[in-house]
Amino acid sequence: DQAAVGAHNGLRVARLFLSKTVWAAVLAVLTGILLTRYPMRPRHLTVVDALTIGIPGFVLSFQPSHDPVRPGFVRRVLRFSIPCGLVMGAATMFIFEFGHGALDETIEHAQAGAALTLTALGLWVLYELARPLDQIRLILLVVLVAMGVGAYTIPFVADFFLLEIPQAEYAAWIAGVVVVGCALIS
Repeated sequence: DQAAVGAHNGLRVARLFLSKTVWAAVLAVLTGILLTRYPMRPRHLTVVDALTIGIPGFVLSFQPSHDPVRPGFVRRVLRFSIPCGLVMGAATMFIFEFGHGALDETIEHAQAGAALTLTALGLWVLYELARPLDQIRLILLVVLVAMGVGAYTIPFVADFFLLEIPQAEYAAWIAGVVVVGCALIS
């Protein structure tokens, strides 16, 4: 039974980490193709990675699973992670480029908007992976969302991580892209 728990935890965590690898690759490729700045600052990636990869990966790796082990581990990981990472990377770059270009946001505002988009989509991927939600997974999601909100709203935290709440028009675009991204991920 421990082998089955390990296999399921490995599947869940592998999907989470590979999704990050895919979106990071998408952002790197798009940055090169578009000859633009990277859509986030390193400090933004600290927040995104902690909330969507590091903390949840650690917690989920210890979660019990009672599902039977099925063959096709690699296929199942790739079938989930590649589309999620593609959506996350494309949505993040779109928000950055659209914010800086069409909406005339500063680079700093556009980067903070991109970080917000990626964090929201990363938390949605986590929600998809954590289902069915038990008490620990629900608490994990609530705490991570609260930490994400705090990163943008607690002044000294937001200042340190260079995060800003976007203006209304940009926030509406971010919300729309996140909703579409969540629908595509689901």
